[in-house]
Amino acid sequence: MSGEEIKLSPSPKTKALYFLYCLLLLLIPLIISLLCLVQGLLHIGLLLLSLTIFTLILFAYIIEKYVSSITYMFTDTFIYRRLNAFELIEERLPYTQITSVRVKQNPLQKALKLATIEVYSHDMSKPALTITNIDYNNLMEILDKIQDKWKTQ
Repeated sequence: MSGEEIKLSPSPKTKALYFLYCLLLLLIPLIISLLCLVQGLLHIGLLLLSLTIFTLILFAYIIEKYVSSITYMFTDTFIYRRLNAFELIEERLPYTQITSVRVKQNPLQKALKLATIEVYSHDMSKPALTITNIDYNNLMEILDKIQDKWKTQ
């Protein structure tokens, strides 16, 4: 595996996951707008409904731009995360600084067969690097790559 550089991105299902979060968030305004329409308050109902639809379209654009901009790279010496949605954010974590690796799943991730890998360094209060929404089928392969490189450092 010497000299091998592995690049990956979050699963395409990530967009569906974030869209579900947005739908859950916009469920209350949607219900209120529909109730206003049923009660005969057309102006208020249509205004709320149009604002909800506009917000949903805006979130869909932001989700697409955000998820498409995430890249993870595994080199011989470090893990690299790059996010270039609205501003360039780059994080590097050398394998020598890794102290533990944890896998997390929330119920929606579990339903979509996604997982998040949290990589901790010496400061255990928060992850030094988070690899989000990796397809569960690729999870063990990625964990093995991290562990192999981590143990050989």
